[in-house]
Amino acid sequence: MIENCNRLLAPRKLGEMMKAAASAGIAVPAFNVPYLPMVEAIAEALSKHDAFGLIEVARLELVKFEARSISAVAEQYRRFADPRTSSLHLDHVPVIDEDGLRVDWRPLIAEGIACGCGSVMIDGSRLPLAENIRVTAEVVSMAHPEGVLVEAELGSVLGHESGPLPPYEELFASKAGFTVPDEAREFVEKTGVDWLSVSIGSVHGAISGAAKSQAKVQAKLDIEHLRKLRDAAGVPLVLHGGSGIQQSYIDDAIKNGIVKINIGTDIRQPYERKLAETGRVSEAQAAVSAAVSRLVCDVYHVEGSAARLWNLVGGMLAFRRAKPGDGEAVWKVHSTAVREMCRTHYTDEQIKAWVDAFSPAEYEFCINSKEKMLLVAEQDGEIVGYGQLDVEAGQIDALFISPTHAGSGIGSSLLSRLEAAALELGFDTIGLTSALNALGFYERLGYTAQGETLHTFPGGVRVPCIRMTKQLGRANCPEPLRRPKSLP
Repeated sequence: MIENCNRLLAPRKLGEMMKAAASAGIAVPAFNVPYLPMVEAIAEALSKHDAFGLIEVARLELVKFEARSISAVAEQYRRFADPRTSSLHLDHVPVIDEDGLRVDWRPLIAEGIACGCGSVMIDGSRLPLAENIRVTAEVVSMAHPEGVLVEAELGSVLGHESGPLPPYEELFASKAGFTVPDEAREFVEKTGVDWLSVSIGSVHGAISGAAKSQAKVQAKLDIEHLRKLRDAAGVPLVLHGGSGIQQSYIDDAIKNGIVKINIGTDIRQPYERKLAETGRVSEAQAAVSAAVSRLVCDVYHVEGSAARLWNLVGGMLAFRRAKPGDGEAVWKVHSTAVREMCRTHYTDEQIKAWVDAFSPAEYEFCINSKEKMLLVAEQDGEIVGYGQLDVEAGQIDALFISPTHAGSGIGSSLLSRLEAAALELGFDTIGLTSALNALGFYERLGYTAQGETLHTFPGGVRVPCIRMTKQLGRANCPEPLRRPKSLP
């Protein structure tokens, strides 16, 4: 049985961001992971350029390459990715695969949901329309109750099949496999799918034989056909086979309904070449990072897109000092976060003791105490996160985010403000005690584990946590928060 992992980007936010990207004409590149070490390189490049993208793995990358498993990719994602600049996606889970074989797809979709993917893709493109609709509707019924978005494919993007394709110009002229607009409308209405992958001229890169290492054909896109699909479907559209498409067509596609663009060959081949040349995974990772940077900056022009998209969907997010009367809302955030986000690492008994140990009155006391600095994150009038600093000890007492806003960058923003306050108070080192499920979050932000400790709650219930510290410096602190009078 697969443990249900915390989602790193709330799927509700992911859906909003994709719709915002569609409205604003911003591409969301989606990078495939045929080799597990590529996750770190992709995540690093997205974060470096503040570009929002998806990190994804398809079934064929599990069985024909070295991605190992969905859970293995998810673990690498949790370790290295910044949820502000990425989301984890389960790509092509076919009903009939590229070799013409039936696939037991339900366990794969279930694993993707359980492992924290914000979105999953069922590929029924080799099925008759009615069966594709039925299967996709079933996946929607599995995913939507868990808050997970669903992508499906209608039409056929060729290239993964065994054997040579007909000449590309012949394929394009015949519109072989192109998605039919009326079918797209019916498909979306009957399935409730969130995103639709369409066929408008792109082709997948080869995955075997000599062609696997060769440059892809310079594909074209039928933009007029795309416009018809955009108007018929009414949902964000996806372009598979994104590598190798002529630049002018990419630009026009983004302007006319394509949001998510899948990229495989353009980053797989640099990894394979460099690994063959040097034998060093680190060199291959550097080649992937460079390729992602080029695509982000020069091909899709999405450097800085994370900030733009979060501004579009984030609502009015403000950080301020907690004030009398906030205790009830702060306690609610704490209780909900412990119940929903800590259950992957703690027992029901531990969670109940943890929640019962605090009350709204205790938070009111902290709000009014001169020894505590309690900051809250507020969105549209609702407190969605808080952090508390012990101003005498230079210790962060608490940092909790509402589960509905997990992965939105609120936690790191609160933490940076608390660190800035500690620095201005004269502390050059700051400490905290991390819940086991939050260890990776703090490590990514520069904290170092110092050892395990036990919190003992009333009734003698013990809860293991990790003591952590971080060296503070001016470079770590946001400029607006370096003076105490600037604190919210």
